[in-house]
Amino acid sequence: MNGVEQKNENQENEQNQQSKSQKKQKKIIDKLTQRTEEYFSQQQTINQGGISSSKSLAQISNNQLRKHQINRLVEECQKMKNLKEIPPEQVLKMVKTYDMLFAGQSKQVTLNEQNIQIIDIKLRVHNEFEDYLYSQHQLIHNTFRRGLCLLLLDNEYQILRKGLKKFFDINLKHFLKQGNSTTNKTEEIIHNYTFSCLPKDSEIKITQMEKVNGENAQISYIRTLDRWVIGSKNVTLICKDESELNQYDSQITNDPLDTRYRYAMKIAQEWFKIIGSSKNVDSIKKYLNDHTLIGEYCGNNEYQHFVQYDQVQVKFYALVPKVSAEFSVNCLHPDETLAILQSLELNTVRFNHIIAKNYQDFEKQLLDIIKTVSISKLSEVGEGNVIYFSDSQQECFSLAKLKSLEYRFKRKIREKLRLIITKDQNSNATLNKYIDEVTQLAKELNQLFEDLTQIDLNIDLAKKCFEATQIELIQKDANFKNFCVEMIDNKFISFLTEIEQEEKKENVFQSAYLKKNVI
Repeated sequence: MNGVEQKNENQENEQNQQSKSQKKQKKIIDKLTQRTEEYFSQQQTINQGGISSSKSLAQISNNQLRKHQINRLVEECQKMKNLKEIPPEQVLKMVKTYDMLFAGQSKQVTLNEQNIQIIDIKLRVHNEFEDYLYSQHQLIHNTFRRGLCLLLLDNEYQILRKGLKKFFDINLKHFLKQGNSTTNKTEEIIHNYTFSCLPKDSEIKITQMEKVNGENAQISYIRTLDRWVIGSKNVTLICKDESELNQYDSQITNDPLDTRYRYAMKIAQEWFKIIGSSKNVDSIKKYLNDHTLIGEYCGNNEYQHFVQYDQVQVKFYALVPKVSAEFSVNCLHPDETLAILQSLELNTVRFNHIIAKNYQDFEKQLLDIIKTVSISKLSEVGEGNVIYFSDSQQECFSLAKLKSLEYRFKRKIREKLRLIITKDQNSNATLNKYIDEVTQLAKELNQLFEDLTQIDLNIDLAKKCFEATQIELIQKDANFKNFCVEMIDNKFISFLTEIEQEEKKENVFQSAYLKKNVI
């Protein structure tokens, strides 16, 4: 038997030795893969064709199961006629059934000698899967908010707090009508979510609000328990004052799961400072018994992002009805929201209003906003704008995000820094990828300008940041690696400040680590 024949025989033996369970798993995956949506085919292609060899069988299997659950969820939603949102009891059933898409985290607390259950609902999908999920049915988009918490009390469920519907970045390709037959279907649906609901012949009000660079903060109130409902995007606590925060402090409860309340407790502490000096507490309670107040917690130097604020604060910008109105499942009209917040003397974001006479004028006005915000500095616009599209009186039609290029570039730097450290990716290859991505972003934006606009791509900054990771200690010392990740996640402004000091010769990570250990 020659070498080739021996090799073939060995391969045949190996194949025959596959377990039945492996064959069964492959059969399931093949079945689920069949006739998948064009969107996922595009995602798996990743511009090179085929699925990346680094993906494990388990990862591929999980992705196919998610797609399968999304299809089943859509079928269920299609049977729900004349509903704008899914009722709480049905939401909980869906969370249990579609466990690859959603998660429910509950906590038992005792208030007024009553045992109550707080149930936070959150997504278990991210990035392309998240967008795809929301694009598949309006009920999904309306119901599963950026913040959703239910209360179980006396065997009845009620909504404790409800955040904004997921809103999306303005897609320049679609806005400029450059889509074609190969355009991603999900992007097209999302674009239509934002713009197809706008009137064509009547006035459209554009409200630009500062997009604060912090942690999502949500405040509500429940009159029956006389308690504040305070949360970050995915975590909720109920308390009357700071003394009741002990029920959520992992150092007191000795429950490691309670570490998830870290941001919510910071937000609660700031909220109690706000109402402690307010003369409008009763009025605030009245509004928040029926609404959720949405804001951003920012300015804490322990949790830095990209924008430096001069003090710890919560900046508010939206009110969301717990029970949606007949004509809308969105937030209150921005004019009404701002009037209420100002009457209650609550801190609001910066804002600006523009009236477009009709849809044609609207497109022109929005294009000017996109140009201005995109090339603005972080110090001027924060992350960018949240833009509300409404009529002049009653209804908020939709919202969209518009981010400055400087924010997008620096966010890419941070994301890629994290990958270099945690996944041991090559820093030079990562820099080349960064250059390609930001060059493409700048190219897309320059289509809006008659004359070519000079845009700082932050390439020198990215190079310095990535070079800082070129030390063996990161991959040899787990404690040092964790310190570097924490520095990127929570001290990024300080990190960039150090990096940009060109005269510094020592490694930024090493010097910060040594300083911490010496202190």
